[in-house]
Amino acid sequence: MHAFDASAPLPTRLLTDPAMIAACAARDVGAVFRLAKTVGLYHSRIARLCEMTPSRVADYVEGRVCAQRHTVLERVADGLRIPGAMLGLAPRDWESARSRVSSQAGEYGTGEGSLPDPRLTRGLNPRSRTVRLGLFTQAVIETSRAVDIDIDTRGRAVVRVRENVHNLGAHPVTRLHHDFWFERTVGRFDVRLSHGVGSGDGQRLERLHDTSTLSKFVVCLPEPLTPGDTARIEYVCTGGVFDDRLFWRQTIARPTEQLWLRVRHRGPQRIDACTAVQEHHDGGETPVGTRVDRAPGVTELNVIRSHLMPGEALVLRWHRDEPPAR
Repeated sequence: MHAFDASAPLPTRLLTDPAMIAACAARDVGAVFRLAKTVGLYHSRIARLCEMTPSRVADYVEGRVCAQRHTVLERVADGLRIPGAMLGLAPRDWESARSRVSSQAGEYGTGEGSLPDPRLTRGLNPRSRTVRLGLFTQAVIETSRAVDIDIDTRGRAVVRVRENVHNLGAHPVTRLHHDFWFERTVGRFDVRLSHGVGSGDGQRLERLHDTSTLSKFVVCLPEPLTPGDTARIEYVCTGGVFDDRLFWRQTIARPTEQLWLRVRHRGPQRIDACTAVQEHHDGGETPVGTRVDRAPGVTELNVIRSHLMPGEALVLRWHRDEPPAR
């Protein structure tokens, strides 16, 4: 076990970088080492810190080997001072030591290595990987996001998004950035807030940039979202159209506890194939199971994923059973 060293090898700005968060979530030791090199840690230094040989570090960096053993991840976490939560490990012994000597960030004690204040995590599972990463990065997380896509017989779509956000940071939040994209649109492409049951009245949508297929906007909250508080946001997008390219790519902007993607495709043609993958920050992909329900005139596709990191995406593709050419 490494002795505690107050001067951590990796700066906080790198530990909170989406690329590092994604690499750790995927337990991609090679990607972690490559990112460490960007702040001046080279093979020999990484090798000493992580109790490896320089040639072994090079194997990870070049992608010739992958971490298979739990003990390797523990040595990487302890050597580079990466919090255990980021690598899916239990909190490391040095994390509690750091909390005694590090400065606290704000009233709620969300500084690096500090123990979470129960006021921040009320209503949440403090052992959740998403929650622990949100605490470390002092982020607003999405405890749930539901994306409901309804496609009519002409291919025109109405997309309803419902998200519950929770502030795990040290400061109140009043603005939440969003963007929405369609590959093809017809008529007016529009995004508007929908004040459903439980969503906050008085929310306001501020448009930042609009094109025929893209909308960047901010949801302005009527009252500051203070640390430990939750808000519900709902919005509806119209004008998108699906033709021969039937897919949906849901990008992840904030740590997300659970994502539910549902597509209802109406029409007489049968949906004969459906695939889904989770795209990782390093370019890797993980196949994802889907559920297909069929009824006369409509096919419903459902995908649910948990613990998604910024920079990742969930991609769903489906195909219609085209009638044979005459």
